[in-house]
Amino acid sequence: MSDDESKDIQAKLWLTDKTFGAMMPDDELNRVYDTEIVKKRDSRGHNWELLRQYSEAQGLYFEPMEMPDGTARHATVWIAAEDLAENKGRKYDRRFLNIKDPWNDPKLANWKGYTQVKWFDDDGRVVESNTVNAKPKTLIPLALYGLDNPKIPTILVDFRDTRNAKRREMSKRVLTDLSNTVISLSPFGSIPLFLGKFVYDLVTGRRGIDMNQASRIRSYAQLKMLLSLDATLDAHFRDEIADRLEKVLLNPLENDLAVEADIARKQYGNLVEYAKKSDGLPALIDRDRRTEMVKLAHSKKTRAVFTAARFLSFGLYEHRETTTPELFARLDMRRQLNYHERVLNEIAFRSAKPEIDSDISALRRSLQFVAEHGEAANEKTARSLSKIFSLTDDEDLRLKCLAGLFRIDDSAAKNYLLAIYKDPNVAERWRNIGANYLKQALIDGRKISARDAAAIAGMTGVAGN
Repeated sequence: MSDDESKDIQAKLWLTDKTFGAMMPDDELNRVYDTEIVKKRDSRGHNWELLRQYSEAQGLYFEPMEMPDGTARHATVWIAAEDLAENKGRKYDRRFLNIKDPWNDPKLANWKGYTQVKWFDDDGRVVESNTVNAKPKTLIPLALYGLDNPKIPTILVDFRDTRNAKRREMSKRVLTDLSNTVISLSPFGSIPLFLGKFVYDLVTGRRGIDMNQASRIRSYAQLKMLLSLDATLDAHFRDEIADRLEKVLLNPLENDLAVEADIARKQYGNLVEYAKKSDGLPALIDRDRRTEMVKLAHSKKTRAVFTAARFLSFGLYEHRETTTPELFARLDMRRQLNYHERVLNEIAFRSAKPEIDSDISALRRSLQFVAEHGEAANEKTARSLSKIFSLTDDEDLRLKCLAGLFRIDDSAAKNYLLAIYKDPNVAERWRNIGANYLKQALIDGRKISARDAAAIAGMTGVAGN
């Protein structure tokens, strides 16, 4: 897949959690993706700094863990075995760390689990072992955190207390299962239960408490991918983390990477077989294509009748067109136009100077396509052409913008052309070109509002219809 296709898929997956997310138009998906990415980077950066500051304030060591794409979505907090004796009795603040006091824990004094030796310089920075004055320290892992939680770091693995992360993973699910199956209460049938659940969800959501949040599931999935793909991770440490994940996750099918890989292979095989069947994927694509053709063959009123019929039949009736060469060609042209409209809308939204900060080749291709085949383009595209015209100083781009506004058979496009003609800040040359296009549009009988038609007729001396 291309980068744009990958981003579209991710944006659609994020929109599944949003009310009316399925109704988001395709040309808005890039913005959805960018917005979510910014939110996640902000949350990740916030949690990174929060965890680092509180770890170092308690005399602990913070280490981010990079994913294969170079981003760090997890971090490990360590303690040095050499620091245990001299810090015994030290006051400990567990805020945001959510693990018990390590300085007075007898388990650490007699630790038999995984350790890692690292070398530090006089400023406490990790260096190579052959660095001058470098001192070795034996690090013991305390906890592993996910950084994608909206409010605070999510503890995924507690190396001293497996039940710590387990309780957080199962807390909300236990309450829900207890009320629904054991006590047989419904939130809608019990006002106290409804209010209690509302308050619980409000507090955990607002404060970002990592209790069975959806972000925990994502963090675990990302962590398992990290264990599978990161070759730089110490093999023994990887096994240690994987072993503890086995004990934390509630769903047994989530535990074994080999099981997941086997399921994925079987699903892929089933998909390949489905694609080969004449009544499988080809038939599904044909049905979807014929449904898509309805917009090309019928008016909005007729399509509304079809929608009502589908609703009243509870989805049993779905009107589909019979494929003809003419409809197929129109569908192909419509899809191409959708693509080029999206390019223009994105550039108009993001660009400050299209010939400098945009893909000029893609922009020229899209402008040329609309100028030649853009009769069915929408008002949003006309607005984008008008904006690109005002932003650019490139003569070829400006000519194509005006040609596109003329080609679009929509009254809004002619209104934007008229606005360009009336703008005293626009050079006379461009105003004259716009006037010629408006005159031709009036002669051709293109869609123009009555008010704009009168203005054009008075401007050009052409009588209106």
